[in-house]
Amino acid sequence: MIKAAAVVEQIARGARDQIGDAGATTLAAELIGTSTGGTLPEEFLTRWCHEAPLPTVLLLDEVDALVGDTLISLLRQLRAGDPKRPTRFPQTAILCGVQDLQDYRIHSSGSAAAITGGSAFNIKAKSLRLGDFSQTETAALLTEHTLVRRGPNGPQIANPIYREVIPRELTQIARSNLEVQRAVIELKVLHKALSATLAEGLAQTADYADRCGAQEAHVLIFDRTPGRTWDEKIWRRTQGQDGRSITVWGL
Repeated sequence: MIKAAAVVEQIARGARDQIGDAGATTLAAELIGTSTGGTLPEEFLTRWCHEAPLPTVLLLDEVDALVGDTLISLLRQLRAGDPKRPTRFPQTAILCGVQDLQDYRIHSSGSAAAITGGSAFNIKAKSLRLGDFSQTETAALLTEHTLVRRGPNGPQIANPIYREVIPRELTQIARSNLEVQRAVIELKVLHKALSATLAEGLAQTADYADRCGAQEAHVLIFDRTPGRTWDEKIWRRTQGQDGRSITVWGL
């Protein structure tokens, strides 16, 4: 119930903040206070869409942050609401995440077996994938960032963006036999003493890895010191941080 309430609260706040629908938060609070079942998202969407003047398009970002029974329940409720479209349920629902919906491997708390199919997953009409940035697009983004923000030692990544993006966007996800493996990669440019750069990088990487549930963690330190040879710049070592083994690469 608590997780379902959190999903409804996020949708209601998004409606309030993005389209100025203050009534959505009022409706959410009412239903959260009175609902006793596990169909709170479906109840909210049904009431909300019925009161909306136009058909509703629902976009749920980072839907793969939901796991296990919570995600299964949400998918089943979206499927159950399909016959009520468009007057009493969203005309279209867009689920944004890092994997195709039918590639999920979910373990229900009620069973040790993995759930990889079933009616909960048969709600997808089409899969769209945002492609990787091209070299030209990457160069344009780096140029824009350089113009917007410069640090005392040249271009730097804005810290608030850095802390938010690194755990999500620099998490490498590889699937082997449908098992998800995550590896966090932390990038550092050597501006000060190696020991100080390494201490900072290890602490940040351990934190990112814990937040992402990563099995592997790496720190890449780029040495731009003039006159140093590649033999001096390139090295590899393994160090411990907060009970985690982290591979450090000199480049």
